[in-house]
Amino acid sequence: MEALNLNDLDHATVVRWDASGMSWVRVEALPLQTGTGILVRLPVTGVVALLKADAQPMVPPQPVIGGTLDGASATALPENTAVDILPNPSIIFMRPVQCLT
Repeated sequence: MEALNLNDLDHATVVRWDASGMSWVRVEALPLQTGTGILVRLPVTGVVALLKADAQPMVPPQPVIGGTLDGASATALPENTAVDILPNPSIIFMRPVQCLT
């Protein structure tokens, strides 16, 4: 997994959860002058996420500030695609008070 460079905001998006609209909304994020992080301006308190877009099979468009994060569009998979599902019971049956190790 590639680390997210907080100074590379062209490939990162900060979003907040809008419970009334049931969607993720992009918020403004600015690099700090020190180059050691970002400044995020939140219109309200709540749940915030820092996202990095996938590079493959295609880079999704970034929403405008105040715009909603769109879902991924369907992409055809090659016929020889194989999937291994390795369920982790501590995640599948997680209760809010549990911690993942």
